[in-house]
Amino acid sequence: MRRLVICLAAAAVLAPAALAMRSAMHPELGATLRGKYELPKGSPTAHGIVNLNLSSAKGTVCWTFELAGVSKPLYAHIHKGGAGISGPVFIPLGKTYKAKGCQKASKASIDAVESNPNGFYVNVHNPKYPNGIVRGQLVAGMVHM
Repeated sequence: MRRLVICLAAAAVLAPAALAMRSAMHPELGATLRGKYELPKGSPTAHGIVNLNLSSAKGTVCWTFELAGVSKPLYAHIHKGGAGISGPVFIPLGKTYKAKGCQKASKASIDAVESNPNGFYVNVHNPKYPNGIVRGQLVAGMVHM
């Protein structure tokens, strides 16, 4: 019985540390995407989410989009800029839009996004909304549709 208590106590102490270490190695960020967040406004009906997995050690940013009401997406990017601010493309998410993929990025760029996710946003562009059909500020952790 004593061994069981010790094992359970050790698991309770070590589990959060293991999760924190995993997150530090491959931080997960997400964004809820809406047309109303875009500048100028994007589609009033399009929406979605994006989840990112960043690895400065590998120099990669991987993503998964779930979009609804978005026709003919062309490009997706991580932009530098807080809420309500249009900023420059910081990390392109591929050369053309893909719902899922990975892109090489510099360690410095990945570290900048990891250290201040709210200072960056993701948007998706299409022919009707060349400035962006949907946009969302990055937050720590995954988001769900």
